[in-house]
Amino acid sequence: MNQIVGYIHITSSNQKLDFNSDRTQFVENALTNNVSDFINNINITIQTEASKRKKYLIDFNILTQNELSSSYINASEGEYRKIIKRDFAFKDNVSITKNGYLIEYSFLGKSAKATIEHNIKNTPPNQEDNNPDSSNNPQSGHSPTENNYIPAFIKLKSKNMRIKIPTKQINLYNYIESAKNSKNQTINNKKILIKVNNKENKTGILECITRPSLIKVEYLYQDDNTGRTYSELSIEFYQPNSSIIGSSNEDNLISIPAMKSYTINYNNHVDNLIKQINSLKKPEEYNEIISCSLRAIFEISIDTLIKSEKYKDLPLNISGLENRVAAVVEYISKSNDLKTKISNNSGIDFQSLGNLLNKKDYISAIQKAHLAAHKSTTYISENDIKELAKKASIFVIFINELLKLQ
Repeated sequence: MNQIVGYIHITSSNQKLDFNSDRTQFVENALTNNVSDFINNINITIQTEASKRKKYLIDFNILTQNELSSSYINASEGEYRKIIKRDFAFKDNVSITKNGYLIEYSFLGKSAKATIEHNIKNTPPNQEDNNPDSSNNPQSGHSPTENNYIPAFIKLKSKNMRIKIPTKQINLYNYIESAKNSKNQTINNKKILIKVNNKENKTGILECITRPSLIKVEYLYQDDNTGRTYSELSIEFYQPNSSIIGSSNEDNLISIPAMKSYTINYNNHVDNLIKQINSLKKPEEYNEIISCSLRAIFEISIDTLIKSEKYKDLPLNISGLENRVAAVVEYISKSNDLKTKISNNSGIDFQSLGNLLNKKDYISAIQKAHLAAHKSTTYISENDIKELAKKASIFVIFINELLKLQ
């Protein structure tokens, strides 16, 4: 296993949590030694525990058998779970989906399948014997005869989806393509239980999503004759990115959380710095250079705003670049009119824009790239760079819009 613990974010008011002059190491004391030991023990635990659990994760050969007898046709999930190998460490976390005569076991993007034996005599009209999924799409229109039921099923339009944020409210029943009970009758939505991340959702409506996340949606139905049937949907909610200038490229270090491109025109030096940063094929090899360049983007942007003399009421001559940047952010955050105009022109959702106007976040990010020797970092991390780049990406939009608006 690779070492897992990398970027650590610590928030503390304890004065013992301090760093050396170049901020590369803790100042040693009882508190910082305990923090270091704790993180080291996490890494050791990850290695030892992972080595015990990774046995079946490579080829995902987790089943004791891949062909089940016909007696499993109406079995419970617990019965299906019993054919998972006992020593598979994640046995209880495996998702099990039954579609007709096919049982699918999935975990961490991998899957294994088992098929239930069946023959033509027990197959309803117009259902092909050699297709275990045929029960998901009955064609005959005839109901099974008495005591000759078909497997109930819930067939989804997709098992995996990606939806950009922010979203409106989502009707989770809309993702069901078809659902039939053991009598080949359409199942009423009210009888299908929906769970979202293992919690029951009584309305079937998912509230609006504003942050990147991954959710699991489960659809369950208890058939009077054949027992429970189950289907699962994974939905990833993601933040779309567009290039801050030029054509869209998700690999750009400097980009904006919007669906359209955005061009700045208030300073050629800022424009060139962005182009050059985004042109680097392996930006992780140029952390120190990028750090200085990102800081320069903030410096030039503030200087351009000062020289424009359009915002004389803004305290832009106070000491500390981070404080001048924070003043601009706070100024925008207090004006709904400004936020609305910036949102409309940039394509950034208004609510998302509000979340990006936290002045403390800008102060923290800029301090890590400070040019003064007593506040600089000899080795700035890749995560620090990405966070600083996000703030620079948004800040140049703020400056560009402020200069255009007045």
